[in-house]
This record gives sequence, structure tokens and C-alpha cells, in this order.
Amino acid sequence: MWPTAMSSDADFHAQALASAKMVVSMMEGHHTVVRAFVEWAAGRWEHFTRDAAGGAAPGVNRKAFHNAYEMARGGRGMKYYIGYAVGWVGLPQQHAWNVRGGELVEPTPCWAEMDRVTYYGVEVPLEVLDVLYEHYRTKGAPEHGVTNDAFADVQWARAERAAYR
Repeated sequence: MWPTAMSSDADFHAQALASAKMVVSMMEGHHTVVRAFVEWAAGRWEHFTRDAAGGAAPGVNRKAFHNAYEMARGGRGMKYYIGYAVGWVGLPQQHAWNVRGGELVEPTPCWAEMDRVTYYGVEVPLEVLDVLYEHYRTKGAPEHGVTNDAFADVQWARAERAAYR
């Protein structure tokens, strides 16, 4: 089921999407906060593909979530997406990227340099991300019982934002 570098572009993207969907379905058995994210995201997942390297990206490697947040904060119709990306390694990895006018914009250099990447994710409202990044800036990582999980972080921020409305 895992895509390989030897696959055609269409086969690669089909296999990559199937593997990302499989990982999402496995998330339903995770910690309560991750399950809540999956429930919120149901019906919102979108699929994007890229078959050629995207050129220079403005962000920093290993900082995809921050890179995508900074691009979304910059405006110009840029939206923030979180989900899974599948590149040359062939395994779904939690990732964040941007979309503007329906077109994928990859903010992280190492991902932008890859020839083929499949993305499967959901748009996260900037207002939710502002809650999360303000907490990171002033207090550190949120306490929600899951370590280093971007989906749990987004769900935590959604709940925090709702609590103060």
C-alpha cells in the first residue's frame, strides 16, 4: 500500500492518498483530544498533489507548522491546512501547508524541493491558530495529554477559543 519512487505519478498519488486515509482512520482510536479533532475534521479533508519541485520556499526546514502559520498570517488570501503529506519516503507525516485560490503553496524548503508529494488535510481557521500560537509564545505547549501532536494542539485551541467566546 505504501507508494514507491518507482511508481508513475498517478499510481504514486493514489497509493499515497490511500495510505494517508488509512492513517486518519487509525486516529479514531487515539487519545480523546485527537478523536475530537477527527470528528471535527470529518467531511472537511481535502486532497492536493504536486508532481514537480515547487522551487524556493520562504520557511525553515523542520518548522512546517510555524512556516504555514506565518504565511497565513501574512494574508494575501493564504489559508492554513494541517494533515498528512506523503513524499519520497512513502509514509504519511503530519504536516502543514498553505492554499491560495485553490492552489497548494508549500512553505517548507525540504518539502518544496521534492518532485512528488500528496497532501491530505483540513483547513484550520486563523482565529484558532492565533489562540494556539499565543499560548506557545507565552506559556509553551498546551497541556492536553498528547505529546508533539499537531492535531491535538489544534483541537485544544478550538476548545480554548470556544470557551472564551
